This record gives sequence, C-alpha cells and structure tokens, in this order.
Amino acid sequence: MTSRSIAPLPHGSVFQLPRRAVYQPPALLEYSGTGTLGFAVSPSTTVEFTTTGILAAQSTPGAAPAFTGSGTVGAAAVAGVSFNDSFTRASLGSNWTVGADAPVIASNQVRAGTTGPNSATTYYPALWATTHTTDGQESVIVLVAPASDSDLSLGGGVIVRGNAATLDRVELIATATSMTIYTVIGGTRTQRATASVTVNNLVTIRLSAVDNVYRGYLGGSATTPSVTWTDGGGLIPIDSTTRRTGIVAVSAKDSGGAATYGWELDDWIGRNI
Repeated sequence: MTSRSIAPLPHGSVFQLPRRAVYQPPALLEYSGTGTLGFAVSPSTTVEFTTTGILAAQSTPGAAPAFTGSGTVGAAAVAGVSFNDSFTRASLGSNWTVGADAPVIASNQVRAGTTGPNSATTYYPALWATTHTTDGQESVIVLVAPASDSDLSLGGGVIVRGNAATLDRVELIATATSMTIYTVIGGTRTQRATASVTVNNLVTIRLSAVDNVYRGYLGGSATTPSVTWTDGGGLIPIDSTTRRTGIVAVSAKDSGGAATYGWELDDWIGRNI
C-alpha cells in the first residue's frame, strides 16, 4: 500500500479513516490527541498513525488495538478470525494439514481413511492450514452416521490447540454414548475427561479452549459443557505454536482389512473466541 501524507491536526481534533482505507468487515477508527496508534497483528502487518499525519498500512481481521501516548482512541473492532468448510468437493485439498493417516471426503462429508493397519483403530486428524490470531479458540462439527459399515463406538470429533509441526493437539471425541477429551502429545493419546451422554445423528458438538480450560458441548446452542478438563500441568502450550483448530475421524480394520467407520463429519467451523 502507498503511504499517504495528511496535514497535521490541531490538538483535540478528530481524525477519521475513510471506509475505503480498511478491509472488510469495515472498522471505523477515530484518533484524537497526541501519540501513536498501533495494531499488533499476524502476520507482521502494522497500522501507524502519528502526529505527522502519516497512515502507513492497513489492519487485518482479528487485530487487537494497542495505544501509546496521551491521546484517546475510539474504535469499532473488526471480527475475530473464523474459518469454515462444508466439504462439498472431492478431497480436503491445501486448506488442511494432515499427517500420515489423512481423512478423506466421501459424499461431501469427511470420513476416516483406510491407511491404518489391520486389527487396529486409527485416528485421522486434520488441522486447518491457517492459524488463528489469538489463543482462545473453538472447533465445531456436525456428526453424521455413515450410511454403511458404521460403528459409532469409534467416535469422531474436533481439535483445538493443534500444532502443525508435531500434530500435538486436544481432541473432543464423541461416540454414540460418550464425549471424551483427549490430548495427543508426541503421538501418545491420553484420556483426560469423559462424560456419559447420548449423542444422536446430525448433532453438533463443540470444543473450546480458553486459557488452560477445555470444554466440550453437545448441541449447537449449548451453554453448559458436557465435559470439562483443566490442564493444570501445562501439558499443551498456549502460544503461537498451538493456534490451529481442526477435525478428527476414526476407523478400525479387522484382521482381514475390512473397515468400519465412526462418525462422518460435516459443516466445520473453527474460530477465535
């Protein structure tokens, strides 16, 4: 973006950015007094307005304002970052980061693959390829019973605090009769909290991460969690390395290689909270 020079303003006056100078969704910024208005964003885009009247750059959605100096700021903040996927295509594609065992799309829904070994249950995680901008996050999915070869005791669900390099993560896995929070660290899956609930076809489940507390919700509008786990030992880092959300599908193969499948997954949302 080309910098524009603006004549200095008298003390106490108000400078208002024109709407064409910001990205959608629009944010209206007002500045008065002296000092510097800055935005901390990711990636390293910055907005600076100084008393010399120079506007250097634009902000991105989800940026949090930081103010220094003696002036005052009034702002309508842009919305937090939100991602979604309805899976209406043939394959996951480049929007997702997967490991050795990658989920697949079948009939416009995500299901587990069949790359796992015989006589074993295999988990097929995928992380959205773009990071969130803050540590608070949640992941939401609709659970769909497979039309054939179904075994809902295998479950399926969502991921928060995912690390794209290691695939370490926190999962909420729902079966037909339970919701369980797991950690996966260094490839080791550990159950952290579980609750007995009835999980019906086409229900929405949601896993949130706020500070070190993880809450699993049954139902799209639920306000009371069905299962909660507090990471008192700091097992999952809370920093810029764990800002991926995603999904996990599950399948099992018998000794002859015949596969059965847990929930299929549809209409995913991952967002900052």
